[in-house]
Formats: sequence, structure tokens, C-alpha cells
Amino acid sequence: MSCPKAYQLTYLSEEHHAGSGNAFSDYGLFTHLLLDRWAKGELEAWQLPIEWEAGYEAAITHYFPPFMKNYDEKARQLGRDYFASFDSFPGYDIVASEHRFTTMIGPYPFDGVVDLVLKDQKDRSLLVVDHKTKGLSSMQRDFGLFRNQLYIYAAHVKDQYGKWPSKLAFNMIKTGDLLVEEFSEEQMQKTIDWAVSTIDKICMDFEFTPNVENFHCSQICDVRSQCDEYMING
Repeated sequence: MSCPKAYQLTYLSEEHHAGSGNAFSDYGLFTHLLLDRWAKGELEAWQLPIEWEAGYEAAITHYFPPFMKNYDEKARQLGRDYFASFDSFPGYDIVASEHRFTTMIGPYPFDGVVDLVLKDQKDRSLLVVDHKTKGLSSMQRDFGLFRNQLYIYAAHVKDQYGKWPSKLAFNMIKTGDLLVEEFSEEQMQKTIDWAVSTIDKICMDFEFTPNVENFHCSQICDVRSQCDEYMING
């Protein structure tokens, strides 16, 4: 979460702040739902594009920003294309899908949901997959930050299955790319150090100053209606 104020309102406030939601989160949730139903055997791969079309309008309950001309149809088509060509991760068996967990990172407990854990049919190594509906260029730009998320999942995999995953991957829905990297214990330690340092700062006298950015504040942030800074200046 890039905004300290949003983090405070979401995770540290004594009051419960229900998320406002947006079309981008609707889109991601619907995509994850279909892939989870496939992974759990509730849908066959050939049914995914049918379910995408049948459920799209009911699932996307918010509007995409008006300045993103025709983006609703573009996003719908990208999802349609992805599911029409979905290859079911050949060569892998499904181990877990949308699995909620708590794992320790240094002295701190982390809660999370790992989208997909796969096992290689030949060497039995594990692959951790996170489904992303971000654009490819945006993901590539911020890959270092998002990679930390995969390594948090890797810590859970080690706890759950007794070994590190051999590979980590982002499944890029809008482009069909699978961004894969080999697991590195060195990078795992860097992620632990980053996470512990970040939480240490939060636990100190940290000032939760909003990162006011027009697009994110007005279109993305789930707690924008509870943020004084946005309500005054938004």
C-alpha cells in the first residue's frame, strides 16, 4: 500500500473502514474468483470464457474512470482473450488456490492469501503464482516492490510444505504473460529485512501523511471517503 494514511485507516484504525471499491478491484476479484473455481475443479478450462461473459456485468459494479475512453470494453476483451486461450498451467498439479495463511516474518505475523501453488509433475518442485490484472509496463516498473509479495508467500510455502518454492511467478491476465523468476534465498532475506524495517518504522512515532495523488485518491483508494486530506483537497 503506497499511501501511509490509507494503511493507517485500513489496518490500524480502531474504527472499521469498509472499502469503497472501484472498477479495477471489481475486475481483479472477478478474475480471481473464476481462476479459483477452475483450480478447485468447479469449472473446466473451456467454461471460463463462458462464465466471464455471463458474469462480467454483474461483477463490475463500479464505473471505470470516464477519461479512460472505452476502457470497460477493452478490459472486458482482454479478459475474454485470456480465458479463451487459458492453458491450465500444463506440466503442473494444483496444490492450493486462494489459500489464507498467517506466517512469521522476523518477529511479526503476516496474514495473506496466496493465489496459486503448483507442483511440477516431473521434479515435484513448487511454483508460487500470483494473478495480476495490472498492466505489464506498470508491473515491470514496480517489479522490485511487488516481488516482495511473492517472497512473503514463499515464507508461507516453506512453513506449509517444508521446502522453498523453486520458482515465483506473476500471472499477467491482461497480456497472458507469466513473469517467472528463480527463488533466491538471498532475496528472501532481503525481503525479510525490508518487511521488518518497514513494520519497525510503523510501530515507532510514524507520521501517516497522505500521499495525495489525484488519480489514485479519486479512483483507486478504498478508504478515500474516510480520508480527511482527500475530502478537503480531493
